Amino acid sequence: VLADLRDDTSLSIEVLHPTETSVLLKKPGVLGITLNYKNGSVGLLVKDIQDGLLDDWNKSHPDTPIKSGDLIVGVNGVRFTPMGALHQIKESSAPIMTVMRYVL
Repeated sequence: VLADLRDDTSLSIEVLHPTETSVLLKKPGVLGITLNYKNGSVGLLVKDIQDGLLDDWNKSHPDTPIKSGDLIVGVNGVRFTPMGALHQIKESSAPIMTVMRYVL
């Protein structure tokens, strides 16, 4: 494989644009989502979805479900740091989350 890479004179790069979905979660209720982030990351990583408001949203929007691996990049129309987004999700009675996904 390395020999092939050295001899190849062309390179193909595919640029993927993320899709974005807006998700409205009406509280009260359990969100049913496990999130993860790292300092300097662009959003909150959706790690897992359990029973709760997000699972209910997925069931009522089968064409655009939120999945493990998606990124929450904004809340209520504003882009935040991951900690800021987490705070907005907790404090808002009806957070509208902007969720980004790269589709291959």
